[in-house]
Amino acid sequence: FYIHGISRGIISQYGGGTSTLDVYKSDENMEIRTGRGLYSGGVFSTGYGTNFWSNPKFQRVSYLLKSSLPDRPSSFPTISPAPSAPPLYFLGSSAYNSNGNTGMGGIMFDIKALNDVEINQLTWQFNGGYGGSYTYACYKKTALGAHTDTDMFDSSKWTLIASGSAESVVSGAVTSPFSVEVPSGEVQAFYIHGISRSIISQDGGGSSTSVVYKSDDNIEIRTGRGLFSGGVFSTGYGTNYLSNPKFQMVTYQLKPYPSNPPTIYPTTSPTLPAPTPFSLGSSTYDSSGNTGMGGIMFDIKALNDVEINQLTWQFNGGYGGSYTYACYKKTALGAHTDT
Repeated sequence: FYIHGISRGIISQYGGGTSTLDVYKSDENMEIRTGRGLYSGGVFSTGYGTNFWSNPKFQRVSYLLKSSLPDRPSSFPTISPAPSAPPLYFLGSSAYNSNGNTGMGGIMFDIKALNDVEINQLTWQFNGGYGGSYTYACYKKTALGAHTDTDMFDSSKWTLIASGSAESVVSGAVTSPFSVEVPSGEVQAFYIHGISRSIISQDGGGSSTSVVYKSDDNIEIRTGRGLFSGGVFSTGYGTNYLSNPKFQMVTYQLKPYPSNPPTIYPTTSPTLPAPTPFSLGSSTYDSSGNTGMGGIMFDIKALNDVEINQLTWQFNGGYGGSYTYACYKKTALGAHTDT
């Protein structure tokens, strides 16, 4: 795991074990191991190198023991039909063409809901490299409303909704699934950025970001703005690089679904016992051996099947205020490494 303070650094213990294999705290279900502090110069900053050992002193891990989750009672009604999956809708560019294409780091654009919708996935085009897999990040603006000149480069105004690797194919790269509900009449801003490979979209578009590029009965996709490939939220292109989100195909469903469920659905269900919560780590504050850092990366080894639900950490002061953070898991199982 990796937790990083965005608008304020965190604190943890200065020093720890001699490697990330050393167990800092453990119980009968898991081990929390010595971690490594990362620099406050940005998420995944290399400033401290690979040897800033730090016990994850304030990383309290909340988890459930999978064996404590109740089995499905055999007395559940079986006569009720399972609801059919909600129909999916698609709007955008479903076929590749090279007319007017240009490369860019990413594109930020707005979607207006004409009915209540839940947006589930975006499809876009990497800039070539077909057959390879490249990393990306997809964000929504945290607050409803169109993106603006003042918030389009401010990462604190955005929430990461999908990231990882996607294959570059002619039919388009696809984000991992997510759920963003947009009420009828509201506007939701999105931003997708190619990390290890830039993207392509249309050079130019409408005269402003309120111009509708494509629409159907349920949503409008509006002209967007290209962002520079120098890094996520890079200001390199400024605010006037208008671009139609040519390859942004939006997958969505209408909400609510179903609008009137069958009356033969059961009206009551057996009450299931709540699973037992567990926690491991530092539950009280003490200042012994504290030091500031941008974030800490550390490993957890499961000694039984567990489901980890939450992490608790300490910002570096500023008590009473609210500050932004980002929490990651390594996509593949296994300890984090120097590489």
